[in-house]
Amino acid sequence: IVASTFSPKIPHQFVVGCVDGVIYLYSMSKASPQRIFIGHSSGIVSLLIHPNSEYIASSSFDETIRLWSITQGCCVRLF
Repeated sequence: IVASTFSPKIPHQFVVGCVDGVIYLYSMSKASPQRIFIGHSSGIVSLLIHPNSEYIASSSFDETIRLWSITQGCCVRLF
């Protein structure tokens, strides 16, 4: 794990980013991830959950920023 952040709207929810570029969404009530986000080709640098807790922004050593939809479970924007 190289980055993590908690949801501002849902306190028991958090995301972690790993050196392999994968992002995991967890709930404190479960041991396994609720969602797994795959798309970055290199390690995660930083993560942020939008204040409405519907999106995750991630940056990576692959020199991209991705916007992920938590409800859809996919990347909705690539910068």
